[in-house]
Amino acid sequence: MNGRDEDVFKQPDGHAARRAARDSDGPVYDELDGPVLRPEPVGLSGLWRRRIAQGLVWVGRAVMVAWPLGFVVTRLTSGIWMSASSEDGLPVHPITDVMMGLSFIFAMGVPVFLLPVASGVWLYPRGDGTVRVPTVLGTRVLEADSVSTRPLFELPGRGWGITVTLVRDRTSRWFLMADSGLWHDEEGSIVLGMLAILAWSAVTVLVWAVLIELTFLGTPSH
Repeated sequence: MNGRDEDVFKQPDGHAARRAARDSDGPVYDELDGPVLRPEPVGLSGLWRRRIAQGLVWVGRAVMVAWPLGFVVTRLTSGIWMSASSEDGLPVHPITDVMMGLSFIFAMGVPVFLLPVASGVWLYPRGDGTVRVPTVLGTRVLEADSVSTRPLFELPGRGWGITVTLVRDRTSRWFLMADSGLWHDEEGSIVLGMLAILAWSAVTVLVWAVLIELTFLGTPSH
């Protein structure tokens, strides 16, 4: 196409895939509708979707802070919970119960904590010509006139799956968009999705085992 790169894009309503092209020096355009971005969510539904997405980001950030603090508290109070009765090799105590829960949540969320993952609710242009996407790691800012998307895989679920899409701009800034089919009928590879679930599960078990080892089994006896 005479120096043009091609990508597969979605319409805002998600019902059909379109072919789009980008000039080496220009913005990304859909062949029929112009720049490939979603309209800003409006109304009560849009408001709550953004609030939920922002709330999940803050929950992730809270877990990122809570686990290290809990680790320090657990180590400093080892003399208290180690004297409690034990079950399956671990003491039964509120401190250990909280840390077990935090460790599991931390392990489950590792991909979201360590990678820039965000909801598709933020994929709309702002007044300053940017797309601003809150993630656990911070806010990603992309150029609105050069945003492109490529569906990677779909995590199957009951009723609606979650499609993971790579979103990038011409400056190579990027994030991973996790969008439920509840909002958009996206497409992605189910096979890659199943492999992603298996990989996520393996990482979760490994990270959880390491966290438990660091928190409890490595505690010096008194």
